[in-house]
Amino acid sequence: MWCVLIGLAAGLASLRGCDSKAPQPPLVVGSEVPAVNTVQAQELYVKHCSACHGSEGHGDGLAAEYLFPKPRAFRDSSMRFASTPSGVMQTIRNGVPRSAMPGFSGVLSNAEIAGLTRLVGEMTKGGTSSPPPATPLRFSKPPYFTEGMVGHGSSLYRSMGCVGCHGATGHGVEIDGLLDSMGKPVRPADLASGLYKSGQRPEDLYRTIITGVPGTPMPSYASLLSDDQVWALVAFITRLAPPRLAGQTSGAEFRLQSIDDALLADQSQFGWLDVDHAQVAMRPLWFRVEDTVNAGVSFVRAGDHIGIHLRWDDATCDVNQDSGRFSDGVAVMFARSDVVPPLPMGVQVEHQPTGPPVNIWHWKASRQFDASTGRRHDADEPRVLPEGNYHLFGPPPEPAAAMPTKPADGIDQDLRLDDPLYRTAVAARNIHSDPSLVSHATLEANAVGFGTLTYQPAELQDLESSAVWANGHWFVTIYHSISQPKDGDIQFLPGKRIPFTLAIWNGSKGDRDGTKLISGWHWLVIDGEKATIVPTPATPAR
Repeated sequence: MWCVLIGLAAGLASLRGCDSKAPQPPLVVGSEVPAVNTVQAQELYVKHCSACHGSEGHGDGLAAEYLFPKPRAFRDSSMRFASTPSGVMQTIRNGVPRSAMPGFSGVLSNAEIAGLTRLVGEMTKGGTSSPPPATPLRFSKPPYFTEGMVGHGSSLYRSMGCVGCHGATGHGVEIDGLLDSMGKPVRPADLASGLYKSGQRPEDLYRTIITGVPGTPMPSYASLLSDDQVWALVAFITRLAPPRLAGQTSGAEFRLQSIDDALLADQSQFGWLDVDHAQVAMRPLWFRVEDTVNAGVSFVRAGDHIGIHLRWDDATCDVNQDSGRFSDGVAVMFARSDVVPPLPMGVQVEHQPTGPPVNIWHWKASRQFDASTGRRHDADEPRVLPEGNYHLFGPPPEPAAAMPTKPADGIDQDLRLDDPLYRTAVAARNIHSDPSLVSHATLEANAVGFGTLTYQPAELQDLESSAVWANGHWFVTIYHSISQPKDGDIQFLPGKRIPFTLAIWNGSKGDRDGTKLISGWHWLVIDGEKATIVPTPATPAR
């Protein structure tokens, strides 16, 4: 059995239902939802979808070359995991885990999602691909997953040949020459990842088994397995993966939490334990076996300062940056209007009015190391961390040291460190090499799409940050004063509802530039002058 079922947190084995032998009424997956009209749907598609899927639905948008797997070409290839209109709606709402497809739940209304679903269906009908069936899929409710069902599913997993593609442990087998309907290489799903592209419910796994995955070697088993057998396979598959906390894909609302001033510059303070955070789902723009799937997020206020507190898993503390070596990093991108722009850095697309540039806060572990030591480390002077699993980074103990003006003994006079001839980045006014910004681990930029990222001048860079890497986890706080806002900055005004999205780079996995993890759009809500607590909580997947 071949399928690309990567998507759900794996605690599905704890699901409770009715005994599998009891008769069950049919379950309808999806329902009719009033949709916006065709003109509105087309406007939404151009704004939110065309940057990846292309203006005509051929999967050739501006962002397509930066993504793998490639965006779905609605007119040229079959819908993989959306075998009904309700499945298309679910994909738009929740996105596709382990792909660049974000969710739009909480960003678009049900009527807007329904309108996009209808538009995508029309594109599919007008192309060479097979459109999703118009009739919703019906099947019984999930039964109680007993140990006997799991054992029965284990036997079926072997006897039906699933083990040949997905492997004995479910991690997938490398098979040369395995192609999809467009001739692109594919690989069997890693069922033990706990992330299934087909959806987050047992019903989604059931649907994939009985319908297959159109356009791939994964066939339908509807004629080969009974209802009870399919549920037994689902029960076994959900046992292959460890329990995982499910992050919110999009549309989470965060509110400011009041904290003590001392916490901002010191991640070792116990007060951070009292700060609530919510889990936000992160997805790779370029496919890889990925451990980091969530980021913990909090927004905090301390006096005149507002900041974002982030925490995520990263097994290695990567602070060096050189040829072939990359630093860990994180960024938060704010939309500077109430209207959510296209996700790729607010890229401007055809037929859409130009909106204000997005505001980006970009933190790097390499810069945080330099800030904590008070001086910049070039490629010929690697950053060295002490032994151990705990590294605390904060502001420098003293003002940043100037570059040496005299060479050390034995150094050729022509290679003086302060010679502009050998400091080309500084001479070219590259902001990453600006000596005056050594104490700034986070730089602020603006953009309106690909190739437009522009860092603010050095005199306007006022973001501060602190960080700690402890036992395979990063904890980073980025903050600044809100009393003197600048042009291009996000304005934290009472009553504002500010869209934001995140990006994470893992240096040890080669992340840099567009190779990263991203989130969907979420919201920071400023409730008048009050600093209230508790973002939208994430709940463990069942």
